[in-house]
Amino acid sequence: MDFNKVETISKWKEALKHDYIVQNSETLLVILPGYAYESVAPLLYYAGSVGMEEGCDLLCIEYGYQKKQVDIDIFKELSTLVEETKKAIDKALKSNYKKIIFVGKSLGTFIMNELRKEYSEKNTSYIYLTPTDRSIPKNCCSNVLIVFGSGDNKLSKELVIEIKKRNDIEVIEIKDANHSLEFKSTIKSINELSVVVKRCKEFIHKYKY
Repeated sequence: MDFNKVETISKWKEALKHDYIVQNSETLLVILPGYAYESVAPLLYYAGSVGMEEGCDLLCIEYGYQKKQVDIDIFKELSTLVEETKKAIDKALKSNYKKIIFVGKSLGTFIMNELRKEYSEKNTSYIYLTPTDRSIPKNCCSNVLIVFGSGDNKLSKELVIEIKKRNDIEVIEIKDANHSLEFKSTIKSINELSVVVKRCKEFIHKYKY
């Protein structure tokens, strides 16, 4: 296992060093953080960990505005974030992976929707962690998993009803969990984190080939 960095330059004039862990896999797992939820935060850290347990190489994206520590309007800067993310991914793809699995949290789900278009010719799968009303994917194939909390105020009850009826995606609803898939009780948050990570592992195992 080799611990490397994929280096890019951001719009915010920051040198980005994206963590890139290589274990000679044919599958690349890409972690796309949330707005203030970085790849070392629990959901993404453990999703990446189980991905490596499944034998995947791992690329953890870092956003330029996070490195610069500035606030942005994500909708005005989305195209920039997608472009910067794609540059890092394309550098990793020089290893000629046969499969890419994306894991996105909140803001990462918006970026993931754009990357679906960019990599439409690739063999890809997607895990959407806490998407919002505006980032729920449409017209999916069967290799999409959506995880959300019923207490998440960024996802409307009407859309929850709609996505639970769809047969083109896999859906996991965590009862009463908030936008971070957490609860007031720390122990309950840890227990439910285990449930989500286990399901991510199962999804990755299913679609890594």
